[in-house]
Amino acid sequence: MMMKINKEKLGIYIHIPFCKSKCIYCDFVSVTNQTLIEKYFNYLLKEIEMYKEVLNKFKVVTIYFGGGTPSLVDGLYIEKVINKIKEYNDLNEILEFTIEVNPGTINREKLEIYKNIGINRISIGLQSTNNNTLKMLGRIHDYEEFLESYNLIREVGFDNVSVDLMFGLPSQTIEMFESSIDKVIKLNPEHISAYSLKVEESTKLYKLIKKGILEEPNEEIDRNMYELLIDKLSRNKYNLYEISNFSKKGFESKHNIIYWERENYLGLGLAAHGFIDNRRYGNVISFNDYFNIIDNKTKPVEEISNICEEENLFEEIMLGLRLSSGINYKEINKKYNIDFIKEHNQEIIELLEEEMIQMNNDSIWITKRGMSISNTIITKLI
Repeated sequence: MMMKINKEKLGIYIHIPFCKSKCIYCDFVSVTNQTLIEKYFNYLLKEIEMYKEVLNKFKVVTIYFGGGTPSLVDGLYIEKVINKIKEYNDLNEILEFTIEVNPGTINREKLEIYKNIGINRISIGLQSTNNNTLKMLGRIHDYEEFLESYNLIREVGFDNVSVDLMFGLPSQTIEMFESSIDKVIKLNPEHISAYSLKVEESTKLYKLIKKGILEEPNEEIDRNMYELLIDKLSRNKYNLYEISNFSKKGFESKHNIIYWERENYLGLGLAAHGFIDNRRYGNVISFNDYFNIIDNKTKPVEEISNICEEENLFEEIMLGLRLSSGINYKEINKKYNIDFIKEHNQEIIELLEEEMIQMNNDSIWITKRGMSISNTIITKLI
């Protein structure tokens, strides 16, 4: 009788860099040129082959198709990718299999393909229920189209759906954001992600703000929106388990938790990032480079780095404090041979007095009150 080998778990992120149009706030690597889709997927399959040792070594527990807009491409492309991974990993122990979709890019046929290949979680980008706001952002859908897509997802039988919202948007009032929250709560998704707008220099939004065409987000209004979000969602049984993420009990994003808990994950596709055996890598961001490097039978990796102990400590604290469960400082002390409480004694005392953090015999976590200034708190404790 053969012994069963207890493999470490692995998440897989697959980047699909195609969009129907580019939103004004987006700085992700994506293009609107759909003529490259077939070629891209052919090369993606070749890249997967290059990681067969990794896929044999680990137990795949989560898969996440992100973008871009993965739902823009034919569902059969997604199926081909999964069939290729199955050549090296049986996927029998997969817990969560997510695909990002946008309204206006899905239909019943695609959703049924997703269902048949084992996808069990849909993440749908809404951002706002206000049609003027959606138009300003460059979204390709209106709220009514979102509702059609959401209802179709439910009809096909998906029972784990995440909805994305954004706040702190130009000209967005607290009342407008509250209306979006209320409408999403009525839809009763299992998960809600809500992100504060970050203005990146490489985006069209940045240029429009610099020209005075759009207003720069107001920090105080942004913070008030976030506090309203936490209050409303918690009263409707959505648990804030990470700074930007809320879920019904048992519906936390298992894939994203792999990132935050610094487990192994494989990044595949243009501009994807991975973290395997304490080595972090990032793929090239140019299609030409991606194709040429793979033609040379080499992994399309642009940068790779071994993480030193100091970086590990930094990441463990930074990512751990994003979670509502916080960090276990006793484990950190043991792992890194430090005295976390002693090193940050004054900051901890001040934050406790301000009720920004709480602690017990082994853990420290940010309170709901502190979450709106979480970046400041994390900086003080690193």
